[in-house]
Amino acid sequence: MEYNKINIKNIAYIGKNILYNNKKLFITLPPMNCEKGIEKYYEKYQMKLEIDDPLFLTFMKDFEENNKKHCESDAVYKSNIFIEGEKGKKYLVVKIPYRYNKYEVSIRSDRVYLPISTDVENTKVICQVYISNLWNFTTADNKNMSGCLMEAKEIIIL
Repeated sequence: MEYNKINIKNIAYIGKNILYNNKKLFITLPPMNCEKGIEKYYEKYQMKLEIDDPLFLTFMKDFEENNKKHCESDAVYKSNIFIEGEKGKKYLVVKIPYRYNKYEVSIRSDRVYLPISTDVENTKVICQVYISNLWNFTTADNKNMSGCLMEAKEIIIL
């Protein structure tokens, strides 16, 4: 479902699971630039997609504010919005599932599926993400952290 068709008031939280109209929440993001491609981050993989659509940025901020209401009250919420540099360039951080030595995401262009190893660096993409649940974590110094797991399921190269 496209992000602009989602009514945040219809998002349900059952335990730590996030549902939309009683179904798993899949969101089709607007076209975004992927400058650095898929990057390794603490033994996991992610993409940073440049947010240049003010309506999408507002949607994400509202979505995250809604999520915070369902996290532990003393937890620090780790946003999926990453702000970089002096100019404050904004990115959406999306996890890339990786198991058994391969990415678990489909990559396509013009309806043709490409090898999973296809480089998406410096490309404009539309990404479909799965938002499954909220997470909670206690750090070594006993700080409570919370966030939302946002995983890429399909990357469409434009």
